[in-house]
Amino acid sequence: MKKILAYFAVFAALIFIVSCGGDSKNDNTASDAEDTETADDSDSMYENQSELPECSPTSLTPCYDSSTKLIWSKRAGSEILISASMTWQNAVEHCDNYSEGGLSGWHLPDIDELRTLLIWSNENLCKVSEKNNCLSKNCWSCETCVEKGQISEYMGCYSAAGGGGKYSKFGDTCMLWSSSSESLYGHSAWYVDFGEAIIHYSDYTDFFLYVRCVRNAE
Repeated sequence: MKKILAYFAVFAALIFIVSCGGDSKNDNTASDAEDTETADDSDSMYENQSELPECSPTSLTPCYDSSTKLIWSKRAGSEILISASMTWQNAVEHCDNYSEGGLSGWHLPDIDELRTLLIWSNENLCKVSEKNNCLSKNCWSCETCVEKGQISEYMGCYSAAGGGGKYSKFGDTCMLWSSSSESLYGHSAWYVDFGEAIIHYSDYTDFFLYVRCVRNAE
């Protein structure tokens, strides 16, 4: 387990310099995020969810996922960071105060909501779930929470699936925070690595990962 934690710690640190991929029409820069939280509050672009496009790698946001009845924002970040990523606490606060397309009432998705954006073969195998009250590290396994998860003596757990955005409904290839956390032994927060279809946790909530906000359809 120490090996996989070290692996993900190094990978997360690279978030500062690695592109998130996907969602090219909706990428944020420092000014994009700031404009979103000011200009979009003035008037509503959408009267109801029927006017929203269906979520896809090429759709504009906000968009509606008819399979889950959730509305998703563009991939957002802190206006302070050009990398468009943020710490877990900042991600929670960002979504609580977010506005896009004239819509408010957003929140940082819990791990159940976030994993609905995954397109993978382990959909019903990984036990990590907030609604099922299974957020401890014991709910995680390499075989069920990693697409084609394999364990190596030298690398620990790793994905043999390959990337390219094929595991994300938005074509994302980066790590996104969920709001789900486990604080029994310190404080850990769950996230999804869409590049290789991995559900995992970080013991370092001051790492900078990416964010999509979500809201329920009215």
